[in-house]
Amino acid sequence: MITDSRRVEHPLSLREAFLNIGIYTASLTLIFPKITTVVTLQDLSKAKSAPRMKIFDLYLAATALDNGITHICTWNIADFIGIPKIEPVSPEKLLDRAPDGG
Repeated sequence: MITDSRRVEHPLSLREAFLNIGIYTASLTLIFPKITTVVTLQDLSKAKSAPRMKIFDLYLAATALDNGITHICTWNIADFIGIPKIEPVSPEKLLDRAPDGG
């Protein structure tokens, strides 16, 4: 959901974004960092050298791994390529994999 008018011609209002978040997350299981996530982050940072500004991507990957998740759906595939045990998948490819073809 995009609320930034610099990115799209018709961004969502903050209210619309929160309504959509509620709709999307109703069918999802939310995950949270665990006490071990910092250690996992440190291990990942040793395996993939990342600029300081990409540390958040490693933190997302560490949180996913600590919760048993190995696939991350993102438009920014390059940010997650090379992170051990993580398979980045674009939304398009994820829809192509869906049983009904998206």
